[in-house]
Amino acid sequence: MIIQEQIEDGVLIAAPEGELDTLHSPELERFLASRYDQVRQVIFDMEKVSYISSAGLRVLIQAYKIMKEKDGVLLRNVTSPQVQEILTLTGYARVLKNG
Repeated sequence: MIIQEQIEDGVLIAAPEGELDTLHSPELERFLASRYDQVRQVIFDMEKVSYISSAGLRVLIQAYKIMKEKDGVLLRNVTSPQVQEILTLTGYARVLKNG
């Protein structure tokens, strides 16, 4: 999995590419774990995410729980209809706020 990143003014913009599934979610989880102490907010740019499974959702919610004491987690550029539908059906779209 490729994860583009940009950190500016304490905000991490993480842009994973491909599928956030059981195979790739641990990589995103490790990536985030190594950066939580450096940032106050995480923004997931979901433009290049084509699929998300329950394992991928778990990573997003884990990020939310860790970052909620700071400025939280936002999603942006959710372009895949399938990913948007899953986020909406699970209620995570409301929790993670589309930014």
